[in-house]
Amino acid sequence: QSNSLLRSRLEVRVLLDSLFFMKSVTLIGHITDDLLPNNHLGGSVSYAACVFKKHGYDTTIITKAPPNHGYLQQLMKLKIKVINLENNVDSVITTFSNKFINQDFRTQIVKYKAQSVTYLELEPYKELILNRPVVLCPIINEIDFTGSWQAGKNNHFFLIGQGLLRKTDNDNNVVFNDEYDKSMFSKAKTTILSYEDFMIKGQVQKSEIQKIVNKSNLLIMTNADMQTDIYIKGKFFKGIETYNIGGLLRDQVGAGDVFSAAFIIQYLMEGNLIEAVKYGNLYAACKISRKSITIGLDNLPSPAEVYKFKESLPFLP
Repeated sequence: QSNSLLRSRLEVRVLLDSLFFMKSVTLIGHITDDLLPNNHLGGSVSYAACVFKKHGYDTTIITKAPPNHGYLQQLMKLKIKVINLENNVDSVITTFSNKFINQDFRTQIVKYKAQSVTYLELEPYKELILNRPVVLCPIINEIDFTGSWQAGKNNHFFLIGQGLLRKTDNDNNVVFNDEYDKSMFSKAKTTILSYEDFMIKGQVQKSEIQKIVNKSNLLIMTNADMQTDIYIKGKFFKGIETYNIGGLLRDQVGAGDVFSAAFIIQYLMEGNLIEAVKYGNLYAACKISRKSITIGLDNLPSPAEVYKFKESLPFLP
């Protein structure tokens, strides 16, 4: 009964937001062409934007892709506003090949990389960055943070940081980037990462994690089907258990991105850190355990579907 009440309240809140108090968000990062199991729209910015849109947000993406690319049209059909900073018709779209070895490890190859997003290119859109929540979603370290970054003045500046920790080797394999801009983690009000992001040859680099813990204001660290950890001002605060999906792992691509968006939505709505992490965990669990309607963005649940999923779980944390 309590779950039904929560679901009803969220549905009413989403409806009110969409009809009367339209909330807005700006996301920055490359959309991608994901090659497996067949070509489809991907990228952190795409997954996160779709979750925001499903929760009634006026959603804008700032990205770089070939002009008039079909994926831009796909996002706009979803009622997501897209600002494409690329005007070169011969440009490429960032192209990823993801292959999961097991639940905890994947290999990635970057076939093509779009040009970086520079600070000067973002300057004309500063009203969309300073006056509303902004979520940076780099996928392969493509946002140029040199110079002063004005989004750091935004009290609702969120960083989905996995892309900062990636670079490619000579064979275009994604590897750990040990030259990332550590200053970004102190500028962001909230950073969201995964322990998987610090994996090198199957080993989590604890020393690298500690560097970011020390730099971050608020750091959320996901850990697959284990607890999600919260660090505040360099200190461990609390671990929140994830939801038991009974081994029904079906579609884990984008799990961290949808966790991040769901967490941010709940955090902005209620300001309760613990409940925000729980909702992020719940949304991600629902997403990865759903029977694939298709692939990619089309398999993201609505808020109502998330709470229906919660009611079906035999064990709750």
